[in-house]
Amino acid sequence: MAGGAAIDRLAGVVSTCPNFLSDAGLEWLYRLWHEPKRLATRYLLGNPAFLMQIALAKVQVRPTEVLEIQPQQRLSYLR
Repeated sequence: MAGGAAIDRLAGVVSTCPNFLSDAGLEWLYRLWHEPKRLATRYLLGNPAFLMQIALAKVQVRPTEVLEIQPQQRLSYLR
């Protein structure tokens, strides 16, 4: 559980997830069910997009292809 959810739970704003869901690692599903308007974009669109970016990065970039940036190149935009 993230920091924001912990604060909401301690304040009594959000109800506590049942233990069987929490133990199964499905607390995110419980929260999505109770707050779909706020969490749907994050869980249903954001997470798959993030995983896709990781998968594409693993396929497209090999460690030997990473370019080393020299200090003068890094600051060239400030000149």
